[in-house]
Amino acid sequence: MHKTVYCSLFLLLSCFFAQAQSSVPDAATTKDANSGTKVPSTIEFADDAGFTFTYPSSWQVIDSRPLMPVAQAQAQEKSTGEAEKKGIACSRLPLLLRNEQLQSSIVTITLAYDCVGGVLKQSSLAATAVGISAGIKKNFVITDAVYGDYKLGQHELWIERAKAAPIVAPGKNLDLEIVCTMLKKAMVCWAGFAGTPSGLNALEAGKVSLEGDKPLALVPPSATKNLK
Repeated sequence: MHKTVYCSLFLLLSCFFAQAQSSVPDAATTKDANSGTKVPSTIEFADDAGFTFTYPSSWQVIDSRPLMPVAQAQAQEKSTGEAEKKGIACSRLPLLLRNEQLQSSIVTITLAYDCVGGVLKQSSLAATAVGISAGIKKNFVITDAVYGDYKLGQHELWIERAKAAPIVAPGKNLDLEIVCTMLKKAMVCWAGFAGTPSGLNALEAGKVSLEGDKPLALVPPSATKNLK
């Protein structure tokens, strides 16, 4: 059941990313971080699930609400069971960032335990590592995938790195990185679809605070030394 729920997250994520890529942000759907006269170098985003994430102010925050219904409908069509469908319905995408110059996007996705009817255990991160990106494979060709785990403070995190090529545009290769952890209220994942090394660095260097812990880089250099 846990693996099915995880796969539903990444199935929704891949459908959502496909929608975001095909949509051109405009004044109605984009919140420009550079609208003020004096712009800070970073902006902190806080979510009720119990985390904060700091990102460069040069990145745009895209309103995910217009994209979410279509992405959920596509994910539901591609789902393979009721548990997967429930995971899709219970998922939220509270933060979508885009940097056109770097051809990169960062998506944050959460899954509340009370919605799916039970707490997902910390051990599920490692237990579902094999095949965890099955959902994304329905929209992307995934190659060179490697996995690992590490700690930030008291929290265990799971990480995947891979190359991802959209099925509809196979010549466009992206660096894919997914990081997930279990909080008290929800599971949260960050996913970066990076067209440049700088795009990937924005995800990894972004400071995250998990349930009040000291803010630290989401992916410290030590976290990627033993991926396999």
